[in-house]
Amino acid sequence: MEQRYFIVDIARCWGCRACQVACKYEHGIPAGGGKPVEVIRVERQDTSGQAACDFLPVACQHCREPACMACPRGAIARDGEGLVQLDQEKCVACGLCVSACPYGALHRYPGEAGQRVWKCDLCVRRRGMGLPASCEQHCLGGVFTSCTQAEMERITGERKYRWSAGRVVYVSDFVASLGKGLG
Repeated sequence: MEQRYFIVDIARCWGCRACQVACKYEHGIPAGGGKPVEVIRVERQDTSGQAACDFLPVACQHCREPACMACPRGAIARDGEGLVQLDQEKCVACGLCVSACPYGALHRYPGEAGQRVWKCDLCVRRRGMGLPASCEQHCLGGVFTSCTQAEMERITGERKYRWSAGRVVYVSDFVASLGKGLG
């Protein structure tokens, strides 16, 4: 199976949060059930000293070395595409994965017995039907791109700045989006 990547072009995000709504709807996540994708507002001063803000969509990074794999039941593992997936059948809702994730990307369903855990799976079911991830399809700014490794290397090679902790790759043509930490 071909390895998958997910590109997030932070320069294109204007904070509409359509990705958050689309993901919650797609996965049937109830109100108060956390945000599978959280769009973070980053306030800063631009180069002329004027107040400005950027938006940064954050979800599961599908990390190279996933801390969430601390699951004692083996409910979290890589799939054939190299993505970090959660097997709901093996999950006992102990919460070790939730507390281990440095990105706050794992959540518990509210009000459910056992507080079942969930995370971004890059819409594996939708992609199996030939559809894009829900956040990718519904993003008005075209922020998200699901692609193969070769496509990711071509797209990110054209960009000035790039950062990733795993299969999610953040790109931008201007460093002001995340300050000096991107590159």
